[in-house]
This record gives sequence, structure tokens and C-alpha cells, in this order.
Amino acid sequence: MNFLEFLDEQNIQANVWSTKLDAAYNEFSTSNVTIHRLSGVQNNERKIIRLLKYLNFNLYVLFSLIRYRPDKILYFETLSGLPALLLKKIFPERVKLFVHYHEYTSPEEYRNGMFLNRFIHSIEKKLYNLFDWISHTNEVRASLFKRDVGLNDLDVKIVPNYPPLKWKLQSKRNKSNQGAPLKMVYVGALCTDTMYVREICEWVVAQNGAVHLDFWSHNISNSADVYFKEVSSSWISLKGGVDYYSLPKVLAEYDMGLILYMGHIPNYVHNAPNKLFEYLVCGLDVLFPEELKGTYPYICEAFAPRVIKVNFNKLEDLDYRTLLAVSPVNRREINFFAEEVYSTVVRSLE
Repeated sequence: MNFLEFLDEQNIQANVWSTKLDAAYNEFSTSNVTIHRLSGVQNNERKIIRLLKYLNFNLYVLFSLIRYRPDKILYFETLSGLPALLLKKIFPERVKLFVHYHEYTSPEEYRNGMFLNRFIHSIEKKLYNLFDWISHTNEVRASLFKRDVGLNDLDVKIVPNYPPLKWKLQSKRNKSNQGAPLKMVYVGALCTDTMYVREICEWVVAQNGAVHLDFWSHNISNSADVYFKEVSSSWISLKGGVDYYSLPKVLAEYDMGLILYMGHIPNYVHNAPNKLFEYLVCGLDVLFPEELKGTYPYICEAFAPRVIKVNFNKLEDLDYRTLLAVSPVNRREINFFAEEVYSTVVRSLE
């Protein structure tokens, strides 16, 4: 969405093929970017229905690309790549291929995952040397990717997932909280199996009102849903979903943003999540689990907004008073903005 908004602001016209969003989201649109939405696959659908939807998506997009005859195609993630890869095979000299990987998928995950993803990746690996652009979100993921595909000399660009500059302007945090209650927030999908949801809630309850925690989410797993029905605390609140572009105003009401991933797969271990930069740009301190090594380069405890590593399996050792805001004079400038990285992508596309 941020990338498409950047294209729109640069008056660059583009066509996008994607799947339909569910009713919990506002439908995204821009003036110069035409978005073609096809029916999305749902986890609870029968296998044959899922198969037909995947087939429909790939055939529709392939024939659309043949019709539009683009010189350059950018796709996101392996699962989106089949039409673009086939067009590259049909018109090897004319089509320039670009790919961005928002996530890192290990060889084991490809082997044990969905057949379609594994099949498309087998085509990708044969064509990587013909790509005009390959990007990952950080250096470690890029290095792992090159090792996995056996192409250590491949030029892999780094395109982090930063929020737009306007977020900094929209998030007006005029207060500096020097005392309790410490207001914490988590934004995003919730799951008790792969995230420290139980642990952080139990810790908040143990602080006896000195810490308040709000969860903003429209994607809650069954296990998390059951857990929140059992939690009874006036200091913990499940707020529901929030529109992405409303986040700056929402986050401005809090002191500290949480990252709760357990790091159960390499993708999360080597991850500096979107929400890290979203929290920081909006002026919040950030608390994250020590398993997330991809976030280590951003650790900063002396100057606000701080990024603090914690052992979420031993939260009983965490004193909330150490998390209260530092002196207003000990603040740093945050410059993680989408415009900076997307300008590089656009120059290559142009």
C-alpha cells in the first residue's frame, strides 16, 4: 500500500493484480494505480475450491499481462510470481522481471509447504540470473536467500518496510510520561501459539494497575480468542481492528509498542517487523523478545524512542519502572521512511 501510494504521488501509472480483501478492511485505492481484484482463497474452503481459485488467479493474470504487454513486471513473494515467470519465458528479451520478498522462506519451509509455492520457486531458481531486480527487507535475509539458492554473487537489494513520512507529522505526542501507568500497545495479528500473548498479559496483571495494555487486532486465532475470553482485567483491553492509515493517531496515545513474536521460524528470527518502524516513527519506545535477532541492530536504550530487548520467558524479572520514559532531553531523531527506499525501486523501474 505504501509503495502504491508512492507511485501515485510520483504520477506513475501502474496496474496491480491481487486478491479481494475481507470485510474487515477498507478497500485501498489510488488515482494513478489500477487495482484488479480477484477472489481470494480462504482457509476454511474445500481443497477443490482453493485449487480452482489459484488456477483462476494465475490464468487471469497471465492473460492480462499478455494483453497489456508490460516491459517491466514487479511481483511480491513467490506465490504471486507464476504469471510473471511464464511471461518471461514467453518473451525472454522483452520482459524485465523484478521481485520483492517481504518475508524470508527457508528451504525447509518450501519443501514442507504448499506444492504451488514449491513449484513456482523451482522456476524462480532457474531464472534468478535473468532478473533485473531482487530485493529483501534486510541484509541477513538477503544473505540467507543467496545461500539457499546457491547464487552468492547475486545482487540482492535491501528494501525495508518503512511507513511513510506523513506518519511522523500525523502522530502528535506532546506528553512525556514520567510515571505510571505505563501505556502499552500491540497492533497486529494475535496468536497464543507463536506469540508471547499470555506471558505479557500475565505480567501486566502482576503490575497491579501500574501498566495498561491495549491490543488492536482484526486477525485473532482461535486459541487467542479463547484466551481473551478467559482474561478478566481492567488493565488489558482488546480494541478490535484499526485502519492502517489511522494508526499514527491511535499510536500517539501510548508510551510503548510491543513486538510479541516467539521466533518459531527463521523468517521471524531474522526479522525487523513493520511495527518496529511504525512504533518508532510515531515516537513510541519498543519492547521486543530476545529471539528476534533481526531487530538487534536497532537496539537503543539510552535515547528515546528506545528499543529494548527482553526475555519474555522471564518477565517476572522485568521491573516496569525501568520502562518509564527517559528524560525529554534524551531524545533522538527517527528517519525510517518509505519514500527513501522506494525512490530507489522506482528509479530502477523507470
